[in-house]
Formats: sequence, C-alpha cells, structure tokens
Amino acid sequence: MYKENITDRQILDELDQLIGRWATEREVGEHFGDFLIRREVIAPVHVSKRDFYA
Repeated sequence: MYKENITDRQILDELDQLIGRWATEREVGEHFGDFLIRREVIAPVHVSKRDFYA
C-alpha cells in the first residue's frame, strides 16, 4: 500500500474506494496500476532500485 501504519479495516476501505473509482473513471483497457499512476495516487516506478525500494 502507499499508506503506512493503517489497520486491516482501513486497507480494505481504501481498496474499496480505489477499485470503485477505477471501475467508474478508468480509460478503456486501463489496468488498475496504470489508473493509480495516471490519477497520481502513486508515483510511477522507473528504476525499481531507486523508486520502489527507497
């Protein structure tokens, strides 16, 4: 997740909201991760050593 120190219930609530938005706002054929990047929920990972594991 892109948030830290949240409960299981908060994780499920957050996923429910994000998946709901994806279902209604996505572009044709857009995958969930691409949607999250386009909507700036998460940053794209260009170099995993630098961007993901930092």
